[in-house]
Amino acid sequence: MPANDSLVLRRATIITLVVGLVATIIGTLVAGGKGLIAGVLGTVIAVAFFAIGQYVVGRVLKNSPETAFLTALVVYMVQILALFVLLLLLRDATFFAPKVFAATIIACALSWIFASAIVTWRTKVLYVDPEANP
Repeated sequence: MPANDSLVLRRATIITLVVGLVATIIGTLVAGGKGLIAGVLGTVIAVAFFAIGQYVVGRVLKNSPETAFLTALVVYMVQILALFVLLLLLRDATFFAPKVFAATIIACALSWIFASAIVTWRTKVLYVDPEANP
């Protein structure tokens, strides 16, 4: 995995876990034990989905850059399908607070997107090898 991708993966994961922790604490204060379960579950799902997707696309980009866009689309479609199935399975669940769950996933998703964008924006990627002789 290129250094930039691993940096994005590490920093976005850390920031998203912090946001998930804050959302879980707020959810616990608002909804008690069910809010705690919902916050932890939402954080784990969001971090897992984004981290796995980032890792897979990064590996494909390293090994076969020409298929990276197609891979990113397939990963995105699989993630959406998996989330849909997960939501169908959890629609009647009573062991967690669904509003805290949804709010945690949204907060974690936004934090991952912003963190990865900021890390990518601040990272200098060389497009030309400065030490290569013409």
